Amino acid sequence: MAEATTFPGDIRARGTVIAQAISITTASIDNSMVAANAAIATTKLRHRIHKTYGQSGTATAVTIPVHVAMLPGTVLAVQAGAVVAATGDSTVTVDVKINGTSVLSSTIGLSSSDTAYIPVVGTVDTAADDLVADDVVTVVVSVSAGTGTLPTGLFVDIVLDEDGV
Repeated sequence: MAEATTFPGDIRARGTVIAQAISITTASIDNSMVAANAAIATTKLRHRIHKTYGQSGTATAVTIPVHVAMLPGTVLAVQAGAVVAATGDSTVTVDVKINGTSVLSSTIGLSSSDTAYIPVVGTVDTAADDLVADDVVTVVVSVSAGTGTLPTGLFVDIVLDEDGV
């Protein structure tokens, strides 16, 4: 392979530059360099999706599908909280699963030590976070009333990326 020629400054060409191969360094092209009307095909994009599941009253046990993957993707983040926190030793456990297998390293527990409206962030297990087309994402809620009261206004937020169509 021939030795590369190094130019100490900027280079401008008035005509077309034709190259057999181009090596572009990291951070050479950013979002500002893509024209607003570039019409980039969706097949070259990833799509950020937020799925939120909520309960309006007292938290109840449920297993409910919240998303069916259209294309390959990844679960990026999961968090859960409540509008009114639990009291006493009452707890709610939240899990998010793909086709019945948890995507979390451990479930999210909500108890009296949590603050209303402040979500508890789960840890996504990177070995279990991949989606393929037709995978079903479910929220699984378990409750233990204990001697206190269960939280109300349970909410679960899931962030996913899917490939373009």
